[in-house]
Amino acid sequence: RPQHTLPVILRCAILGSPRKRLTIREIYATMESKYPYYKSAGQTWKQSVRHHLSLNRLFERQPRPVTDPGFGSYWTVN
Repeated sequence: RPQHTLPVILRCAILGSPRKRLTIREIYATMESKYPYYKSAGQTWKQSVRHHLSLNRLFERQPRPVTDPGFGSYWTVN
């Protein structure tokens, strides 16, 4: 299990991306690649990620522009 708290991991994942924003699927993929624990941890950690992104004021949801194809909004750090 990672030593850092989930908000710290999320912040590092988002700020470590070239665009400083990630979709939820990109966040999952980043966490799984950096922390092998999450590859075999089941699905409950994904619920925790969504919970922290939604309720923590540190994170801000940005709608995906119409010109940007794909699914879901982007998440950034305030």
